[in-house]
Amino acid sequence: MGCRDAGQGGARLTPHVHLTGAGVDVQISLETGEAMLGKALKAVLEEALAWVAAHRDELLEEWNLWHP
Repeated sequence: MGCRDAGQGGARLTPHVHLTGAGVDVQISLETGEAMLGKALKAVLEEALAWVAAHRDELLEEWNLWHP
């Protein structure tokens, strides 16, 4: 897993993950579990939101390693 924060100028980012693929580009908040930006088919987004919710603790742990 990698985290992108290019162009943020060192600003504190809201913990999030990126869902990208064919026709999909969404940022999902790890704090709220909701889509922040982007678009995806409803079924794809619902599956991604469920996965993020199930793995939230692991994802936040990884986020904190990359963003001390």
